[in-house]
Amino acid sequence: MGSGEQFLSCRTSPLMLAAAPVRWPDPGTWPWVVWAWIAILLAAWAIPVWRRFQRRQASGWPTVTGRIESVAVKPKKQFLISATPRGRAPAYTAELAYSYTLEGRYYSGYCQREFGREEEGREFVGDLQGRSAIVSYNPRNPSKSLLSEDAVSALRSARQKRTPIPVRLA
Repeated sequence: MGSGEQFLSCRTSPLMLAAAPVRWPDPGTWPWVVWAWIAILLAAWAIPVWRRFQRRQASGWPTVTGRIESVAVKPKKQFLISATPRGRAPAYTAELAYSYTLEGRYYSGYCQREFGREEEGREFVGDLQGRSAIVSYNPRNPSKSLLSEDAVSALRSARQKRTPIPVRLA
């Protein structure tokens, strides 16, 4: 360096770096956390839409008479992050396990419904074990099946129509 020249050294500290400003109209500037929340929300929205699509597609499937093999009410598996506030999310899952035979082959499946209280789930499954049920199955892949909302409603209404037999005590 020559005389009279000054050398200026500038260093930046990692703590002093400012993040690029977020411009909301430009998604390229959004932080990763925003993208993570968008992915979670899309997944939460896509699951019920997918199920509705599957039920609609299955409405044209052929049916066969099956049997409710077992019933259960279990606490619902919780994720670390809940999409609904505590107390409002379904806490129990009622499950109907069913089987059916088609062209000499045995198949099985299950139907689940969520409830806020265990008592509601138990009332739903009630005395359905061992009862006959209409099962819709995919003709191209008979191992794929479901109990339609109509089939579940028919099971429940048939249960409600049964009148108790009076017992005479001696």
